[in-house]
Amino acid sequence: MKRILTSLKNNKHATEGILFTSFGVFLLIYSLFNHYQMKTQWKLSPYLFPVLIAVIFIITSVSLFFKGKSEAPVSRDRIDKKGLKSVVIFTSLVFLYYILLPLVGFIITNIIMLSLFFVVLKLRSWWKVASLSVGITVVLYVVFQTLLHVRLPSGVF
Repeated sequence: MKRILTSLKNNKHATEGILFTSFGVFLLIYSLFNHYQMKTQWKLSPYLFPVLIAVIFIITSVSLFFKGKSEAPVSRDRIDKKGLKSVVIFTSLVFLYYILLPLVGFIITNIIMLSLFFVVLKLRSWWKVASLSVGITVVLYVVFQTLLHVRLPSGVF
């Protein structure tokens, strides 16, 4: 047992597979429990999509676990400061997006945040940044607002 735990500790993919599989099982149980409490048909259930996501999550997580089991355990690498800096920057931008979205609205916030993401990803051509940010925002707006009739935040302006 101790050998298995040590092997899993040194094997990132196997550990992540176990973690994500348990999350998928939790999501599946939660969704099924809530669906059966509603007593509706599956095609009308708001829990159909979470169940499908949970099943896909479990399948991919189990495959990640077996991929990790087939690889040799590796020693833990040190944390890369450049990678950590990128994680902090992107996490901060996501929190900023979350704060600005209800205040400024979807269109303006999305264009600004996508532009910032592209600049952080070192896409330096301003016309590519602008065209991608506006294009992606327009496509998302049309798909969600027009086709799917999902109301997007309009902001206080």
